[in-house]
Formats: sequence, C-alpha cells, structure tokens
Amino acid sequence: TLARLSVDYPMLFQLSGNDGKTTHSGVLEFSAEEGCVYAPEWILRDNLRVADGGLITVTNISLPKAEFCLLQPQSAAFVYELSNAKAVLENELRGFSCVTAGDTIPISYNNKVYSILIQEVKPSPAACIIETDCRVEFTEAPDAAEYEAKHVNNQAAAPAMEAPPMDVAADDDDDEEDKKPAG
Repeated sequence: TLARLSVDYPMLFQLSGNDGKTTHSGVLEFSAEEGCVYAPEWILRDNLRVADGGLITVTNISLPKAEFCLLQPQSAAFVYELSNAKAVLENELRGFSCVTAGDTIPISYNNKVYSILIQEVKPSPAACIIETDCRVEFTEAPDAAEYEAKHVNNQAAAPAMEAPPMDVAADDDDDEEDKKPAG
C-alpha cells in the first residue's frame, strides 16, 4: 500500500499506544507479516508502555529536520566515564532516523547501556535527524551531585555539559534505521 501512495522519504512513522503515548520511528525493513510490527523492546516498553504482543497504531508521517535537541543523561556516568561522550552519542544517533521529546533512548558503549532522555526537540516535538546538523545540549543528570560527591571529589573540573553542533546522521549507511525499526 505504501508503494502505491505518494509518501515522503525517508519513510517515518508515528507509533501510538492505547493510552495515547506516541513516539516516532523509521523502518528497517518490511518483512513482518501484515498487521504485525517488530520493534525494539525499549521502544515498546519504555516509550509506548505497551507489552510485547500489545496493540499499537502505525501512521506514516512527515517530520521536519531537527535543529535542536536537549538531552539529559539519566546517569552522570555517561558524562564522567566516557572520554568523549559527544562522539559516542553522535555515532550511536547515526542509527536513528528521528527523535521524539519525552522518549528515553539507550546508548551502548563498552558493554554498558546508558539511558538518555530527550527533553526537548525543535522545531517540533518530533523531528527527523537524517542528514541534518542539529545543535545538541546536555542538561545535568539527575544523579550528578551524588556522582560528583562520590567519584570526582578532588579530580579536575567536570567536563562541559554542552556539546557543539553535530551532524548526527550524515552517514548514509544501509543500517541507519537499525536502532528504531518499526516493521
């Protein structure tokens, strides 16, 4: 059906749970049987609050290009333990096609998963991050003061919490959708 319709590319979709919670996603492949969607557990559980096998509504949507994202690491370890958190984030976001304010996304690095809350997205609450320069800023992690008291005490000053603009999805790899598939 999508092939016959005049849809915008990249193909982006709004996913809605029964409670009205929504997120947005690209598509990795159209291989699921009709009426089924395969999505990562973190999208279903954490962002849509839908159990495995639950019902969601999938709607084709066009999103503007992201200009700004305000992100909050859910653990200060993301900023303090990674030598270059910005580079790790930039690399991981290449696998995403879009972002939605209010979503929490997992960032994997060195066998550890860090949760990042997307607090704000401009120019709209959901935006495409494919081939766009998006200014990204971090807010302090909820446990930053506690982490600093335990781990940083007499060390050098904390790294800056603001990242310069970065090209989060300029790479046109075939696997650019593998972090947020919606089959």
